[in-house]
Amino acid sequence: MLTALRNLLCLLCITVLISACGFHLRGDIELPESWKTVRLITANPNGDLGRELASSLQVMGIELNDSADIVLKLGNEQFRRRSVSVGTGARANRYELELAAQFSISNRGGTVLMDSSELAVVKLMNHDPNNVVGEEEEIRLLRSEMRAELVQRILRGLRSQAAD
Repeated sequence: MLTALRNLLCLLCITVLISACGFHLRGDIELPESWKTVRLITANPNGDLGRELASSLQVMGIELNDSADIVLKLGNEQFRRRSVSVGTGARANRYELELAAQFSISNRGGTVLMDSSELAVVKLMNHDPNNVVGEEEEIRLLRSEMRAELVQRILRGLRSQAAD
């Protein structure tokens, strides 16, 4: 009974400390009503990044329309992999994976609201020469996670610009 009470008290203290520091779960990104219709121009309309961004915008309640006042331009997704650690026999032990894309925001008249910015997500991955198939699957999963994080960063940039 005393242990349960102590655990409950610790949990209560941790909850109070976390809430006092300003921590909160990341929720939906709210935009002003004037930004609820966006024209999305992508360098690769059939690319995974463009499709995921379009899907996220629609989930947020943003209508994608070619006659919208706000224009979000998205460049090509660029994926790079480089070795950061080399082991015996000059073979890579660890890779750095980077997924980057450029985006800009303007209005329909062409006035730039946010200059072209490059966002990048970087992850590290251990290399296992005995598991090539598993490694390729891990890269595919990491790339998907990185793409989702990149979309969230673009959406935060959109929200930041809308607040100005």
